Amino acid sequence: MVILSGHWRGIAMDLLFVIAYTVLIYCATMTAFQIINVVQKNRSVYYFSKWFKSVKRVMKAHWLSLSVVTGAYVVLWSMFSLI
Repeated sequence: MVILSGHWRGIAMDLLFVIAYTVLIYCATMTAFQIINVVQKNRSVYYFSKWFKSVKRVMKAHWLSLSVVTGAYVVLWSMFSLI
């Protein structure tokens, strides 16, 4: 609908929103796969303990990129919802 109206700012905002959403989904998926890999490599008997340690380890390594992407998505979403 934004493309049909012909407003270039709206089209650019919509495109940025879609790109930010795609990058957010990509980062979240890669983080989840890394958590799964670390859980499988860990040789602990207690699954919850393995999972918690794995999440802590992966989130410690990727907290900045996840925070930046999530922040950009939230800002673009709030701006896009006003249009």
